[in-house]
Amino acid sequence: MERAFRLQGLLNLRHLQEDQAAGRLATAHADLHDADKRLGEARERLGEMTATSGSNLAVAAAMRNAARMQIQEGLARREYAQAVVDQRQVEWVGAKRLSATLEKLENRHAEAVIADDLHKEQVVLDELASHMGNSGSATDGLKTKTSREDSVGKGGRQ
Repeated sequence: MERAFRLQGLLNLRHLQEDQAAGRLATAHADLHDADKRLGEARERLGEMTATSGSNLAVAAAMRNAARMQIQEGLARREYAQAVVDQRQVEWVGAKRLSATLEKLENRHAEAVIADDLHKEQVVLDELASHMGNSGSATDGLKTKTSREDSVGKGGRQ
């Protein structure tokens, strides 16, 4: 059995692609967080605006209009950022799935290598045991002596 996993290079590439997809997802989440922060700031500015006098009323209306535009822009930015996060999430899940498939193959290969090693070791042990049995051992002598004593003992009673 071949010891090295033949698809190791591809597995390394898939891990790299998964890491890159995770990085892009993290960047998209940061962009979404930034869009939420800017939207909150624009809403806060709009809430703080007040008109004090008649001459400033036109200026205040223009400022409120500008703040509303910033909020609309912020909502659009947030919506786009959420769409990017969703897309990056799909990409990351796909990359992770491809890596997981190869990791399963790698695990099966490792199990097969271990099984092959254990089989080879068992063959060696069986071979050693058969050689030990053929050459005679200390316990074989005891069995022979005991069987002679049994036959002598039986013969003496009759």
